[in-house]
Amino acid sequence: MTPQGLSSYATLIGTMIAATAAPLNYFLEADALVRLIRAARSRALLVARRFDDDPAAVAKVHAIKAAIPELKLIAYGEGPPIPGSEDLDTAAGDGTDWLPAHVGGDPDRVVACFHTGGTTGTPKLVPHTERMYMAMVEVSRVRMGTVSGSRMLAGLPLFHTSGALQCGLVPLLNGCGIVIPSSRGFRAPEVIPNYWNYINRFRINIGSSVPTILMALAGIRPSKDISCLRRVLCGAAPLPLATIQAIQTATDGAGVLEGWGMTETCGFSVLNPEGQTKVGSVGTPFEGVEAQIRAVTEGASQSAEVPVDSVGELVVRGSIVIRAYADDRPDSFTPDGWLRTGDLARKDAEGYLWIVGRLKDIIIRSGHNIDPLMIESPAYEHPAVQLAAAVGRPDRYAGELPVLFVQLRNGARAEPEEIREFVTARIQERAAAPKAVFVINAMPLTGAGKIYKVALRFETTRAALQADVDAALGADHHVEVKVVEDSKSGVAVRLGGSASIAVRARAKAELAGYSFKIEME
Repeated sequence: MTPQGLSSYATLIGTMIAATAAPLNYFLEADALVRLIRAARSRALLVARRFDDDPAAVAKVHAIKAAIPELKLIAYGEGPPIPGSEDLDTAAGDGTDWLPAHVGGDPDRVVACFHTGGTTGTPKLVPHTERMYMAMVEVSRVRMGTVSGSRMLAGLPLFHTSGALQCGLVPLLNGCGIVIPSSRGFRAPEVIPNYWNYINRFRINIGSSVPTILMALAGIRPSKDISCLRRVLCGAAPLPLATIQAIQTATDGAGVLEGWGMTETCGFSVLNPEGQTKVGSVGTPFEGVEAQIRAVTEGASQSAEVPVDSVGELVVRGSIVIRAYADDRPDSFTPDGWLRTGDLARKDAEGYLWIVGRLKDIIIRSGHNIDPLMIESPAYEHPAVQLAAAVGRPDRYAGELPVLFVQLRNGARAEPEEIREFVTARIQERAAAPKAVFVINAMPLTGAGKIYKVALRFETTRAALQADVDAALGADHHVEVKVVEDSKSGVAVRLGGSASIAVRARAKAELAGYSFKIEME
């Protein structure tokens, strides 16, 4: 558990050398962190003494120690002492019996184990080996441009592969300097308004970002010379065309290089080649990485590669792609050993990949598949909209109906119905027109800056089901609808509150038309 800083990068790399690093997202609740530590079978927790962006972090450390008393607690950096912890220098000086034994220089040794998903259920544990990192550092240098003497603005969190690898290990081991804007990375409120000023002051050549950052930067015009900036790297989700054009205009032509990657591929494994960018595409695979588009199937059954420009599921394999999870998850791989990414994509005749959505994000209305991007892209054309996310609202007759959540730009005003009409007029497919638009103060984001659609789906599901229950029971009775994650079915609905068992049973019967797992508390 560590914020960003010089000592944090050094500590992370040192841990990879001495043991196996398992970075934790310290914004998670303590019980989720306990599950991750146990799943990774960690023997020691290395923690910074100071967290500027999460004052509750140290309290979480105490809760973790109470839940796992045998866990060795090691603290480093500036800040007040953490009771029950040992100092990093002292712990290292007292011997390394607590470290796992490993053979130095073994290329198949697991140097890092990142978690992905499973913040309330069972996490996927993704093992990275020394062999994978050796390949990653070389191929990424060529494709990302992190050559000796260049500089990168590095503000992505260290608990994510983009921050730890693409903005850490890759540039540093290639002789590219990194500039850390704050201990909170890009999350500090003063950083994004000053992003272009950092570029000017520190003569940054490579900007790192995720779509939510670039969408915020699109409305900020540089006030100083940023001709040193050669490229801005962006991944995590597709970028609206309007955002790309705004950034290119603001930077007088610095290329926005969109890419794609997963924790399972050591981060970036596909990127637009500099000077050969296709706007809207995530580019071509790195050397040593193969990518195919295959027909969508259930489970781990075999499927055929689809024709050029046809949409299917993206599958990958190669030198920087895992061959197995730390825990057994056979459904994540095809029978012939390709990793199933869960992304819907197409490949053009020149080998460029185009991500068109996520299998789990597809909105299914009366058996008709609706790509959320069909709704989100026109939403970004509205001058007041900064962030947009379309999800499916459960409907007992259609299965799902599309709804849209938006976050407005600072100082902007727009009514939900105005935005709905604006978007609907620009959607050619009638079934995709959003049934409702919700303007929210802040879009939920993951620690890596992606829009967290799970929270939006859960909220719209809860609201829809609560409305049905309230209508059925009337004003005399109230049953609280809660939506939680279920490790098997994905979503579970719980009925709580002070109502009698009989009343809650009526509520459960009212929701029988839905496909969710319904439980009574």
